[in-house]
Order: sequence, then structure tokens, then C-alpha cells
Amino acid sequence: MSLSMDTLVRQEQVRFTPKAGVFDVDRIAAAIAGMGSSYRDEADPSKFVLTSDDESRDEFQARRRADPSSRFPFMPLVTATPGEVTVSPIANHPDLRALSIQFLEWLTTTYDCRLEEETGADAVAPDGSEGA
Repeated sequence: MSLSMDTLVRQEQVRFTPKAGVFDVDRIAAAIAGMGSSYRDEADPSKFVLTSDDESRDEFQARRRADPSSRFPFMPLVTATPGEVTVSPIANHPDLRALSIQFLEWLTTTYDCRLEEETGADAVAPDGSEGA
């Protein structure tokens, strides 16, 4: 199955695993830090929230600081570990869709990885190569 970037952002969750080696989580963190007002969660440093404005970021961070067990906001969410990256993109808001695409494009051009869509099926990368 071939998945375009448009199809990827419409998935509830997309899972990436490296074809060789591991993901550099600090490199991923640095890339995400430069996308909108996105941030790394203090309570769970494997989680990253992609947000487009400072006001939302500040509100979400304050909520998590007050209650680290609280749910994450309905925003694009990235979970990054050395063995896998999962992305819960958002496609129904233009700014969040753009952030989701920005991260997915960065990830798929930076790492040689396998891509698994939400159904668990291996997929073909947006550029047509097998498994991102």
C-alpha cells in the first residue's frame, strides 16, 4: 500500500521503526523544538506535543506540571524512543496539519525507517520507497 503525506496525517497513529541502528531522541527533540511552539513533555520526556502557538503551549505545559498524570491535549503528539517513533498527527486544523506534515517529512527524510500505519500494515513511504 502506498501512503501519501496527505494519507499519513489522516491516520490516528503511525509507527516508525529504524531499518538499522536506532533513532537519536535528542536529535528528534532538537528538530521538534524548531517547529512552531512545540515542546518536550517534562513529566514524560519521550512525549512531544506539536503546537503552533505560545499560548496553547503555555496552557498545556501548566496543566501537565500541575497534574503530570493528566491527559495530553488534542494536538499532534510524537512519542520517541531509540527503537520507535509513533506519531498521532492531526489533519483537521490547518496549522496542526502543517506541523504534522513538517515533522513527518523531517523524520522520513532524516531516517531510513519502516512505516506501519494504524491498522498495523507495513506501508510504503510518501516518496514511494518501501517502508519510509
